[in-house]
Amino acid sequence: MARIGVVAVGLVAAPIACARFDFELMGSSGSGSPGASGSAGEGAGLTPGVGGDGSGGDATSAGGSSGSDGSVAGAGGVASGLGGNAGTDGSAGSGGAAGSTDAGPGGSGATGGSLPACSELGPFDAPQPLTGLGGGSLFSPAVFDDTLGLVFASASPSDLFSARRASRGSPDFGDVTPLGVNTGSAEVTPWLSADGLTLLFASDRAGAQSPRDLMRATRPALDQPFATPTFITELNSFWTENLPSLHLGGRVLIFSSDRPGGVGIMDLWQASRPGATGPFGNAASIAQLNSASDDSGATLTADALSVYFTSERSGGEGGRDLWFAERTDAGSTFSSPQNLAEVNGASDDADPAISADGRELFFATSRAGGSQIWHALRTCISP
Repeated sequence: MARIGVVAVGLVAAPIACARFDFELMGSSGSGSPGASGSAGEGAGLTPGVGGDGSGGDATSAGGSSGSDGSVAGAGGVASGLGGNAGTDGSAGSGGAAGSTDAGPGGSGATGGSLPACSELGPFDAPQPLTGLGGGSLFSPAVFDDTLGLVFASASPSDLFSARRASRGSPDFGDVTPLGVNTGSAEVTPWLSADGLTLLFASDRAGAQSPRDLMRATRPALDQPFATPTFITELNSFWTENLPSLHLGGRVLIFSSDRPGGVGIMDLWQASRPGATGPFGNAASIAQLNSASDDSGATLTADALSVYFTSERSGGEGGRDLWFAERTDAGSTFSSPQNLAEVNGASDDADPAISADGRELFFATSRAGGSQIWHALRTCISP
């Protein structure tokens, strides 16, 4: 989409491949081999799998094979993949047959719980509380596995938990399970990658330099335990760091800190790295989003065009509010932040987590007493 980097005025994105295409080189005149089949696409979330393009035959070959079907649907995705595009015609040759122009067949991926397709989204509907998460003070939600999975923090004990639901859009969760990274110290503000394999959180456990330091843990599969968490030492300081979120294929990490160099109480910071692994570079304040008040807990949509965060700045509905900003492409700066008035209430609303497609918002709120986790669905203007 655009390049990766840390800039003083914006978040900068990186190219993201939408599909994978495999081609064999086309031969010259003479006896040649058939064109290669296109690769199968994999569905992700609400997007159907897309088959690769079929390549054309060479001058004397049989026709090129058709694109393979997109047969693997993402978890909670739609049922059918799309076939590959037509193979390019082979050139004419002595006794040679032209390459096939047949399109790849449609796929038939597994069906998961999903929301109806929507091409144009409107404002959020009235938010509703999630059920099945248990009692106590709950905060810092984050979603994974196409929002069927949820991680969150509890104030008592100060631990991290996961939960699951059967279908997208449903407020009903169950299967609440403590995460294997919990200790006798405080573990708070979790974030989990979309595939559920990389966990970020903040903790004051032994080795921390401040009341809250950033930590990371990974696991090889959803049914496997997390490895022992490690501190993200290149980003931690003697000041508080919390509310981390990782974006753009693991290349950009956003977090909140009260370290020097900001403009408010807590500010939003970001750091980047050239790939999905390795240390991050120096963190920079996200000046276009920060204010003289408390700003924290930012998260991006998958296309990096919308950001949601918490702020106590003036112009809100009361206490801490949810705010958002948008931009036209991933390389430009965000517009001025706007209050998410259709979701905010007179009480504190904080810790937003947005689904990859921007259709479902999770957040913590004190409107019903204590701190509980609610969600809101965006209105569909056009299917």
